[in-house]
Amino acid sequence: MHADWEALATANGQAPVFLRPQWFEIGSRLGVITPWSLLVIQAEQRLIGLLVLHRRTPWTADTCEFLSMNNPPVLIDPLYEEAAWAGFTKWFQQQSHCHMLSLGRWHVNERLTSVMETVHANGIHPSRKALVPDHWLPLPNSWDAYLAGIGKATRYNLRRREAQLHRDFGDVTVEIVADPAGFTREAEAFFAIHHRRWRHEQTDSFRIPAVRQFYREVMDWTLGEGSAAMLILRVQGQAVTMATVFHTPGQHAAHFHVIARDPDALPRKYSPGIVVLSHLIRYAIDHGAQHLIMGHGSDYYKTLLGAEEYALCELYAARTPTEYAVFSKLDPLMHIIRHLPRTLSRRVYSIRQSLHRKTTQE
Repeated sequence: MHADWEALATANGQAPVFLRPQWFEIGSRLGVITPWSLLVIQAEQRLIGLLVLHRRTPWTADTCEFLSMNNPPVLIDPLYEEAAWAGFTKWFQQQSHCHMLSLGRWHVNERLTSVMETVHANGIHPSRKALVPDHWLPLPNSWDAYLAGIGKATRYNLRRREAQLHRDFGDVTVEIVADPAGFTREAEAFFAIHHRRWRHEQTDSFRIPAVRQFYREVMDWTLGEGSAAMLILRVQGQAVTMATVFHTPGQHAAHFHVIARDPDALPRKYSPGIVVLSHLIRYAIDHGAQHLIMGHGSDYYKTLLGAEEYALCELYAARTPTEYAVFSKLDPLMHIIRHLPRTLSRRVYSIRQSLHRKTTQE
């Protein structure tokens, strides 16, 4: 199945690393991606569609995503799009135990409209729920063209921030790590900086050893085939900000994935994150990307750097409007009950961290 999955990703042409079999094989082996199953759609004795699914509640299921930047694990051969979705609806109609299925996050565009029409025409009720917009940064074919397009004030600030670092600290470098050995050498510093930045906000996924190992293995794989890089801002030899980017050669989109800024290394006025991102944008341009995908959320730096908002939604499939109305309300409640022990554990952790900070300050 691995070879067929890879062949489908190649036929798709723009499938990012998040949709390739290695991503799920590594995550499944390490236990960071929940148990999943493959829905395989074939036509003319070839694989034309593939969905990675997992059971969410006894009555619902969803696509199995992990750190995938709004890329639902739905892989379709563009030449067989309509046939693939017809195959999906035929399968879904046979699942008497599954009343609603989330197909993940989708951009609101012509393709979404076409998919919903095809699903509806084959007897399944599609619905969508609006989400926080995604941000894509359009990239020209040169760094100079990018600077010319972002406006005088932003261009001045980008140059000023890096110049100020050089003026005040002297020894300032931005290093591009593009090989597995380089990431292995820097991994512990990367995870430590990420933890220092996010430890008080419960968003540090890397606090979990298995997630750190997952990222080590993913970076080893993607760096080995030239589909990733890490950028490191060093000030007087110390790593102060580190960021990762995924871009498969020949694809239109690069994905700005994780950034880790040491909150104790530099005053915020130096904006080390913006400095690293400017170099990451240049890296994406130099490697032929036409867009830098920056993810959802309204962080100010995205629009500052020229990113555009794209409407985002979650796509659902149900057999009838009534089933969607019932299970779209029931599903979140069942999900909360199912994950209550984990939620309470995180809350206890947050309280302990808050008490520790208060004790330290006193």
